Amino acid sequence: VTTALVENANPVEPGEVASYIAAFEEAAAGASMAVLSGSLPPGAPKTFYRDLASRTRGRVVIDARGPELLEALRFARAQVANW
Repeated sequence: VTTALVENANPVEPGEVASYIAAFEEAAAGASMAVLSGSLPPGAPKTFYRDLASRTRGRVVIDARGPELLEALRFARAQVANW
């Protein structure tokens, strides 16, 4: 039996989210794949994974649940429809 304890993250400010998205976009520019995973901290928008996925040229794997996953799936559906 394995038990994992994960501490909740501290809240983030909108400026921190914007800075992270900009850094992600630069880092992901040449990536063929990105993995987006984990619970979002308080203050992160429910569109966070969708926003990151929309800035990724390669394939994206998303490990999420709830509203964050639903928003990401809306983006994915639009991409498949336009493919």
